[in-house]
Amino acid sequence: MRSNLIRSQFIALLIVGAAFSALGQIDRGARESVNLNTWSQLLAEPNGDPVRQRSGVHSDGSPFSYEEWMPAAIHLSNGKVLENVLVRLNLVAQEIHYMSEAYGKEMVAYGGTVKELFVAEPRDNQMITRKYSFKKLDGTKSYLCEHLVEGKATLLRSTVKRELTDKAYNSATVNIIFQEDTDYYVQTDAGFAKVNKRKSNLAELLPGKSAELQAFIAQKKLKLKSEEQMAELVTYYNSLQ
Repeated sequence: MRSNLIRSQFIALLIVGAAFSALGQIDRGARESVNLNTWSQLLAEPNGDPVRQRSGVHSDGSPFSYEEWMPAAIHLSNGKVLENVLVRLNLVAQEIHYMSEAYGKEMVAYGGTVKELFVAEPRDNQMITRKYSFKKLDGTKSYLCEHLVEGKATLLRSTVKRELTDKAYNSATVNIIFQEDTDYYVQTDAGFAKVNKRKSNLAELLPGKSAELQAFIAQKKLKLKSEEQMAELVTYYNSLQ
């Protein structure tokens, strides 16, 4: 029993080590590192709030992308970079939660404070670094978007969770079920445009290279229904002169 426990702890340490290694691959050009004793104050006071727990609530699922805490590098709007911060993404509120060393509790970073977020996340039995930023997709509310492809056209993935509540008769407990929706957007000089998931209009959202794009789609036999194929087309578009 003790050997199994030691083995489990060793595997957990390897995973965390791989996550920090993945973050270490981020380009460090022109980055200003911040001492770990001060980053909590930069995100809070007045840029963060403690997370408040709700009583009398039972949840089926989670508002987060992952329940586990993931190591991240946070690029602030003031140009500073906070490294090795443990975060998780609240997809209902579209917020970044982080563990504050200064306050010893889970906190919420305000969207206006964070410019970019690089998170080490598990995928296909390995750790990869994902880039996120806040985008005003509808012109008003800020959404936490993952950057799938970057260039003159940027392919973004927006995942939003919604709370569906139910309360049984004569029960004091509210049951919450989380519904997840994912949408894709293209960002160009013209702004943001939503990709139609039922009948992909992605090629129409990439200006100036219609003939080349249609030839590429035919050659590769792309249906543009999957994230991988959408990323392939946008990557090709960005390579065109």
